[in-house]
Amino acid sequence: MSVLEYWKEISLLLSAGFAVAAIFWEPKNKISGKITIWGRCLMLLTVVLAALSIVGQFRENSETTARNDRVQREMLVVLNRTERTIFELARVLQPIENPIIDVEFEIDCASIRYREFCRIKQHDVEKVLSLERRHHGDVTPVQLGWEDYPEGRAVIIPLHAYFFRKSEDAENFIRSGCFLCPRSGDLDLNLSPDNYSPTKSLSLRFDVRSRRFLLASYNKTIRAELNSREIMSLVDFPGTTMIIAESNGYLNDLKPTMMLLRTPRGQSITIPSFETRVVGNQRLFIHRFPT
Repeated sequence: MSVLEYWKEISLLLSAGFAVAAIFWEPKNKISGKITIWGRCLMLLTVVLAALSIVGQFRENSETTARNDRVQREMLVVLNRTERTIFELARVLQPIENPIIDVEFEIDCASIRYREFCRIKQHDVEKVLSLERRHHGDVTPVQLGWEDYPEGRAVIIPLHAYFFRKSEDAENFIRSGCFLCPRSGDLDLNLSPDNYSPTKSLSLRFDVRSRRFLLASYNKTIRAELNSREIMSLVDFPGTTMIIAESNGYLNDLKPTMMLLRTPRGQSITIPSFETRVVGNQRLFIHRFPT
C-alpha cells in the first residue's frame, strides 16, 4: 500500500477516535454554553484532519493521473513497436521479386519520327472501323501491325523504371545523365519490352475512344533489382520517386499514360500520371508517390 492509502486508514481511525472522545469529554460546557478546552482540541484536530485529507486526495489524484499517462505512453510504445513489426513482416513476406508490368505510351503523331506512320495507320484504322461497323465510342482497341513502324518490324526499347527512397538521390541521378547505369536507384525494374522474343509483350494499337495511337507492353514479368533495403515491397512506395528512363531517345516522341505494377501475391498499384523532365536531349518521366 502507498503512503496515501495508509493516510486514508489513519484518517478513518482518527475520525472514529474523535467521535469516541466526544462521548467522554464534553466539547461544550452545558451550563455556560462555552466550548471547553477539549472541544477546542477536537475542533482543531478535525480541521487539521480534514485539510490533510484534502491534500492527500489531491496527491492521490495527481499520482493516478501520472500513472495513467505513464501507462498510455507505454501502451503507445508497444503499439508503435507492434505496428513497426507488422510493417517489417509485410516487407519481408510480400517482396516485389518478379512483378508483372503493364505500361502504355501515347505516340506523338506530330513528331517527325511518327508523322508518316500515323498517317498510314490512320487510313488502316478507318478501313477496319468501317469494315467491322464499329463506332468511335467502341472500347475495343484496333490492333496494328509493325510493317510501317519507324524502327522496323523487330523492336526493343531499353526502358528502366528506377525507384528512389530519397528525393535528393533522384535529383542526383537526373543530374548524372547516366540513365542506364547499373545499380541505379534503390529499386531498378528493367522493363525493356520487345515484340519478337519468346516473352514478347510489346504491341501497337489504336484506342478508338480517345483516338490515340498507343505503344503498349502488357503482362511482362520482370526481375526486380534490389540495390538497397530501402524499397523491398509495395508498402515501401509511399514517399518514393519513380523515374522512367532510357538512352536512345525513344521517350522523346512517347508519353506514358498508365503503368500498372502487380506482384505474384496479388498486390497491385496503378500509376496514372507522370511529370515530364527534359535533360539534354533526353526526356524522362517522373512520378512521386504521396506519403
